[in-house]
Order: sequence, then structure tokens, then C-alpha cells
Amino acid sequence: NSFEFTEGLNIISAKNGGGKSQFFNAIYWTFFDRIYSDENNSNRKKWQPAQNLTIYPDKLALDLPVGEEFTTSVEITLDAIDYKSSSYSSSDTIRYTFTKEITFKKKPTGITYNLPAELRIEYTADGETHIVNNAERDYLLDKIFPRSIRKFMWYQGETMDQLYDFGNDITLRHAINEISYYPKYDFMHKVVKASEKSINKKIEKELNKQNKLSREENLIYSEISLGERKIEGLESQRTELKKDIQYFEEEITKIEQKLEGLDHFIAFKMNLTRLEADLKIVKNEIDAIDI
Repeated sequence: NSFEFTEGLNIISAKNGGGKSQFFNAIYWTFFDRIYSDENNSNRKKWQPAQNLTIYPDKLALDLPVGEEFTTSVEITLDAIDYKSSSYSSSDTIRYTFTKEITFKKKPTGITYNLPAELRIEYTADGETHIVNNAERDYLLDKIFPRSIRKFMWYQGETMDQLYDFGNDITLRHAINEISYYPKYDFMHKVVKASEKSINKKIEKELNKQNKLSREENLIYSEISLGERKIEGLESQRTELKKDIQYFEEEITKIEQKLEGLDHFIAFKMNLTRLEADLKIVKNEIDAIDI
């Protein structure tokens, strides 16, 4: 089977049992040798090393004659930045081909690996085909699939709430910080504020040195400086309190997740109540700050 994707969002849609999860796992298996599957025959899923799991259809294992071999293979072709480039924003892209296959053999005792899975990465640059050696493989994957945004690049529908839950400030904040330009704008805003503060101090110092201000003007400048220092202190205090709120919210979320279906754990509930009380105190302190 061959699937072709375009730039932007691509959605794989099918009925239950239509192979969406297998398709998703085929991509992740190829790149990272991991599969998102049930944990210990439960309904809870997690990422697991592929070598610990069965990655072939049960029917094939049952119907295959003893002594026969079969191969599972995936090939992915994509355009991405040159992994040897020093910039993540390079406009120069090259074409990569990722190929992975594994061969099994049916024996009287069951299915065994005949040839282990091996990822082969090649790319074309300057009209020549190059093979990426094993020592550079992880670096290449980290360069074109940064770890912090991998889970936002492809995911199954049932895990979407873990990434973009608008009712959970923690996941939403993480998504904004990882896949938006907000961190850059926030950094630029801080640079501008710091520059403005530095320039104002230099102007004030120069005016005082030249002694060109009247007594009344000096008094006004002093009051302005005092006000700015108070604002700076209050903003710093507010920032620290917001960090406390974020910490308490994350702790509450963790405990709530532990409490799902475990209401008889009174200790968890008591800890949750204490954290909620601490959170309320911190929020009241923020409300009391008047800038």
C-alpha cells in the first residue's frame, strides 16, 4: 500500500478496525522503533519498545506453513532541512528516504526473528545519494523531528485531549509554548522592556550629570523612578506567584489522575484538598497586588 501526504494537516479516517492504529504505529516504528499499544492486556495504552511486541497479524502466524518466512517493511520519503545545516530555519531542503524491514520465520515452536529490524536512511544532495551511518542516525532524527514537538506532529485521535485540552491549562500552555511563536514574542517583549529601562536610566543619569533639571523636575524624576521600582518589584512578585499557581495546578492534575477510580484513597483526597487551599491563597495574594 502507498499513501501520499501533502503539506499541512493530514487526517487518516477509517472505521473501527480499519487499520488507523497500525498505520500510525508503522510510522513511529520506522523512525523510533516504538509502538503505542495496550499495556499488559489492559485498556491503557503506552509507548513500548517494538522488540517486546508482536508486530505481525495473528492470522498470518497461524496460517503460515512451518519453515516459511515473511517480511514486514515500511518506506517513508519526505523533504526536510539538511540535518548537517547549522540552522533549524534553513530554507534548503533535501529528500530523505527511510526504509525499515524485518523478516520472520515460522518454526515448530512459533514465530522467530530471522533478520532483525534495521533502519536505513539515505538522502540526495548535489545529485548524489548518501547513506547516513549509524552514529549520525539519532542526531538526524532529533534535527528533523525535534523531541519537544514530536507528539504534536502525528497522533491518534484518542490522545488529542492530552495535547490540546482547552479545559486543562497545563496541556494548553505546553502546546502554546512548543508549537506557536508565543515564546519568541514573549522574549522580544522582555528585550524591549529591558532596553527601555536601560535607556531611561542612562537619560536620567546624563541629565543629572549636566544639572539641567530644576529642583521640581528632579523631584518628579525621583518619584517616577520610585514608582517604576515598585512596579518592577510587584511584577516580579506576581511572576513568582504565577509560577506557584502553575505548580499547584500541575500537582492537582496529577493527583486527580491518580484518583480516577480510586476514591477510597483518602490520603490522596486530603493532599488534593490541601493543594487546592494553597492555590486559593496564592490567587488571593495576586488579587491583592495593585500595580
